[in-house]
Amino acid sequence: MPLQLKRIHSVAHLILVIGSFVAILMLISTVLGAYSHGCKTKLCLGRILPIIFVSMCLFYFLQTISHYDANLLRKKHQIQELKMDLDKCYENTVADLDICIAKSMDTNACLAEANFDSKRRDFHRFLHRMSQNLQASREDADKFERSSNNLCCNGSMFFLSAP
Repeated sequence: MPLQLKRIHSVAHLILVIGSFVAILMLISTVLGAYSHGCKTKLCLGRILPIIFVSMCLFYFLQTISHYDANLLRKKHQIQELKMDLDKCYENTVADLDICIAKSMDTNACLAEANFDSKRRDFHRFLHRMSQNLQASREDADKFERSSNNLCCNGSMFFLSAP
């Protein structure tokens, strides 16, 4: 008796074994029936087609059974363990990427704040220099002061209304 038939590994394996035995019995019954009763049609299609069909099914069942061996369940469990390890690796990679993204966002925020402070200092220096240049004429200084106040107010409104 072949090794694959000595030990049943699963329900599917049992069904294949039973199906093989039933197919063998059907083949024997059909051949004996054709031999003892003869053919009812000219080409014996009522006997030949079932023999061909059951033979092909039997061949398929036996091929599938031959793939079952003692290591099948062990291999299945090993594959499941490897899949679980792979899932854990994916989860760790995603967690590492989340940490990198969080660090990147913090760095970008710090750079944006530093850039904004630099622009504010530059603007403050510009205003200070302009006020020094315009001190000679009081009328020009008043115009510049009103214009710079309007500019600052409009700029503040722009940043406050931005999403």
